[in-house]
Amino acid sequence: GTTDYNSHSNVDEHILSLQTDYNTAGDQNFHFVNHNGNWQDGTSGVDTAYGLLWGYGNSVRAGIHYDHRGIEKFDIYSTHGDIRFRTPASANGNISPIGSETTMPSRLTIAMGGAVTASTDIRAPIFYDSNDTDYYTNPAGTSKLRELTANGHATNYASSESWVVGTNANQTGHYGGDFTRNGDGNLVEWDEAPKIGTNSIRGKIWKTRNNDSASNDDGGWNKSIAGLDVNKSYMSVVYVRRASSSVNGSFYHGCSSNASHTLNLNGSGNSNPYFSSFGIGTLDTNQWYVSIGIIQANNDSNTTNWTIGGLWKLETGARQVGYTTYKMAPSGNGAQNHRTYLYYSTDSSAALDWYAPGFYEINGSEPSIEDLLGRPKDSVDRLTAADDMRAPIYYDTGDTAYYADPHSTSKMN
Repeated sequence: GTTDYNSHSNVDEHILSLQTDYNTAGDQNFHFVNHNGNWQDGTSGVDTAYGLLWGYGNSVRAGIHYDHRGIEKFDIYSTHGDIRFRTPASANGNISPIGSETTMPSRLTIAMGGAVTASTDIRAPIFYDSNDTDYYTNPAGTSKLRELTANGHATNYASSESWVVGTNANQTGHYGGDFTRNGDGNLVEWDEAPKIGTNSIRGKIWKTRNNDSASNDDGGWNKSIAGLDVNKSYMSVVYVRRASSSVNGSFYHGCSSNASHTLNLNGSGNSNPYFSSFGIGTLDTNQWYVSIGIIQANNDSNTTNWTIGGLWKLETGARQVGYTTYKMAPSGNGAQNHRTYLYYSTDSSAALDWYAPGFYEINGSEPSIEDLLGRPKDSVDRLTAADDMRAPIYYDTGDTAYYADPHSTSKMN
């Protein structure tokens, strides 16, 4: 070429340079170079990095280099496009890389930004989370995952999985923030959890005990949640019971107390939104309830409170209190809050227990009211028997004048 390109960034020495006849200037160039500096000290360090460099003019486009400073490095890099590894479906000694995107496609691609894509599969005995190698997947052995979404089960943005029993300190949370204590008398203990369905278990119970006599905050938490989609709806859940005979004080369950995060259904901001608050006498002693609050999508024009929102009694499956529905604010950057309290109790014997807080996207995989109450649905859309199904007569629920009686007379349209 008519131009010698030897001003590439951070190159100390062009040892060997070649150019193609792509154009007169020789813009397509290839070099064996010694770089200026090294990976550990930058350009101020000794020149221990050397290798191959592909350039266009004086721009560095790609390269391979080796650096023997400290912990030695061998790098393959591209500054203008994806790095692709290509192979044909079977051995073939005469395939050009040009014009063979179908016969010799990319099998592994490292995109600009770092995403790695395999066209078939990636195989290894174990896969670690690079952010925290304490978590891993070992398909043939034991895996350790913090949260798993499978078979349609939703992610819980307010999981109590990391609560530590025996402490009255703030408790570890995920997806945006910890469970920060509100008031005095908070502790987490093992105790009997709600009986959901046929299972009666013990679990981590957040308790408020021996609160002071001042009329103020007496237990519960604030838990920030980040990274939500303002145009999606969410369900805030917590189980609660009154654990003493005292009815002094009030129960609160709410969402983010920032008017730029939470709106009323009419679109106005709300700086202190509670799905509901009521005297703890509403709760029967030692009976578990599930409190369900709804925050609907910002772009949902509905202005009616959702009927699933409310205080539900596990023993009867009935809703005891209806709740106010809110909506996500467009300016909130997906921030919300899970908060629940015992407030304004002046009796130190007043006691509430909380269990299994939840915060779920409403997308069809969130827990149903039947799941939360541990009660089966009254009806199903389809029932399939693997062997047979027996009854003396089968009626059409749409019109019981029609029926099937296999042993006698049937009436069908």
